[in-house]
Amino acid sequence: MRKTDYTFNFKFLWLLVTLFIMSNNLTSQEVAYSFSAAEVSIDGASTLHAWKVEAPDVSGYPEAINFDATGEGTIEEFGFQVDVATMDGGRGSSMNNKIYKALKSDAHPQVSYTQDEVATYASDGTMTSIGTLEMAGVSKRVSVDVVTTIEGDKITFTASYPMKLTDFDIEPPSAMFGQIVTKDDIVVNFQFVYQK
Repeated sequence: MRKTDYTFNFKFLWLLVTLFIMSNNLTSQEVAYSFSAAEVSIDGASTLHAWKVEAPDVSGYPEAINFDATGEGTIEEFGFQVDVATMDGGRGSSMNNKIYKALKSDAHPQVSYTQDEVATYASDGTMTSIGTLEMAGVSKRVSVDVVTTIEGDKITFTASYPMKLTDFDIEPPSAMFGQIVTKDDIVVNFQFVYQK
């Protein structure tokens, strides 16, 4: 009798283990996505007009990520950097030189973001990335709200982070002997696209 009970308990335990493994396989459907494209820009305004700075030279991002499009999951590593010398304000060399000077590009040639904590994303497409933003030689810990959008085999991460130039010890540039002054508030935008 005892032998029969032992056999039954062993079979029951084995069944539970098997069901647990199958359940994990069904609920965790992470898929590998490869980097496809990136856009980084900065929006701001002056006492005269609004402006946008494009940063075409983006590097330091993950070449591939694993993403579970069916529910909650995590992004363990993320980050990027841009070369200040490639930034373009769209209004000629005079504006670009003011950008480079304000960001102290000679001493600090790159702007970078490095995620410091594992980011958890939810099924509604929201995610918070906590990390370090370094600009003009000043590093600040920031929390960035990211929206994830899935379209077919493509996933897009989009974020806009509002900040102040003076938070990074950046003096807002001016022109026309101080008649045109850049406003302190700017928005750093980024979009990263990954493809199956």
